[in-house]
Amino acid sequence: MQKKIHNIRYVNLFLIFSFVFCLVVCLEKEKPAFSNWFTSLLVLGSEKPHEPNQDSEGNRGPTETNATQVYSFSPEILFENSNFEITGKNLLSLSEVDLFGENAKKMITFLESSNTKITAHVSLCPTTSFEIPIQDPKIGRVNQKVTCLGTFSYSRRSYTLDTNIAVTNMMPLDSNPSLLSLRQLGEIQFHIEPSLPEGLQFNSVNGNVSGIPIGTTNNEFQVLTVTASLKEKPHIKIDSQLKMIVLTPDERINRTCHPISATSTCNGPSPHVCSNVSKCFLSQFACLTDSKCGI
Repeated sequence: MQKKIHNIRYVNLFLIFSFVFCLVVCLEKEKPAFSNWFTSLLVLGSEKPHEPNQDSEGNRGPTETNATQVYSFSPEILFENSNFEITGKNLLSLSEVDLFGENAKKMITFLESSNTKITAHVSLCPTTSFEIPIQDPKIGRVNQKVTCLGTFSYSRRSYTLDTNIAVTNMMPLDSNPSLLSLRQLGEIQFHIEPSLPEGLQFNSVNGNVSGIPIGTTNNEFQVLTVTASLKEKPHIKIDSQLKMIVLTPDERINRTCHPISATSTCNGPSPHVCSNVSKCFLSQFACLTDSKCGI
């Protein structure tokens, strides 16, 4: 009986030894995989939860859900004294300075703002163009160039012309930034309203005025509006105010301001009169700036 028990023990010991031997051999073969698996398990247990938008110092930045994004800007060309719209996400916190820079603070005003749309007004173009970051759904973040056009001007603000004398140097200033920007967009043409006095011609290609005036402006300054527009897109246009007066020799004399001696009825530091007005002026400047006097 005892011998049988000893035999069973030997068998159990043999089985245990065989199991341990096989386990060691298998572990040796699978050691890299086992080691990697065990290491990954340790790392996974020791890693901290990932916190998005955190810098190296642990400071939180804006998350994707609350970041400001501009989706569209319309129209692509702005004009002074006009409105425009910006659409996007989380726009309520944006200011004029954030989008257009410090120079735009007194020239661009946000009229209405919400998280998805801003309605704004440009009273004066801060520059001829500026860039706005747009989030394009196809290509991502891009800078959209926006042209801003103001007015242009002539070589002088006002012109005093004489009948039967040729007009010279009445043309737009080619160095004007808005006129230069308009030319870069395509071929332009000019138009003037109302019509010029008799004898004067207007060049629709370059905006120049030439000729020899015959008709007068009835002893008054006439304000004309000159428009420069794209030939292919006439709605893209800018304006200039042109002021002129055409005088006969007699009209010129009657508008001339000349000094007089101080009297009891005209006692000023520098009294002046002109024939068109039956009163005296206390100074030469007051006479020159009167609508009936001065040239």
